[in-house]
Amino acid sequence: MAVQIEPEIRAIEEAPRGGWRRRIARFARPFMAIELAGFEIMVISLLFSFESNVPYWQHPAYWIRHLQVFLIGAVVAWGIMIWPRRAEISELWASPTNGPLTSAGTPAGKRGNGWGLPLAVNLALFAVLAAATFALTLHGSNSSGPPWGWLALYCVPLAATVLSVVWLFAPISFWNELLRRHPREVAIALAAGTLMLVASVIAQAG
Repeated sequence: MAVQIEPEIRAIEEAPRGGWRRRIARFARPFMAIELAGFEIMVISLLFSFESNVPYWQHPAYWIRHLQVFLIGAVVAWGIMIWPRRAEISELWASPTNGPLTSAGTPAGKRGNGWGLPLAVNLALFAVLAAATFALTLHGSNSSGPPWGWLALYCVPLAATVLSVVWLFAPISFWNELLRRHPREVAIALAAGTLMLVASVIAQAG
């Protein structure tokens, strides 16, 4: 008597070795980026605090915190809009990592898509940003006016750290393809973040 094997069982048996490692790596990278971003935001928010005899809307911390509101609003709005297409986004995210893995867990022939280098760059930039935050806070506490020049310089490591988190979340090829496929959703998410920023400013002013 012939024994029939279900397609699902055959697929599991015929799956290449190391498939479970690929599935774990697929989800470990974005979750690590999200958790690391939350930790870094918390640390910078705690360090960025000083008293200055200027109106609140001229205080650098005022605009830094509103920038955080903008980013959170844009990310949440984008997540809500893209949720019905999560399968497509997941496939798009995983596409650069298709293929066999090396002993280090990196896709063979596509080492540029690994997360080791983005993680190292992010940690290095975060250390620089934390030091710059401490220096700006110390300078602002001893300054009679808002340190706009120092704040402009501070925005350089701040922007670099944000971009490094984006790179850590997914390869650059993912973001390029995402912008090509979903430009409307990205534009709406940026608009939603701007609305949250305006609402936050109005609420604090009132």
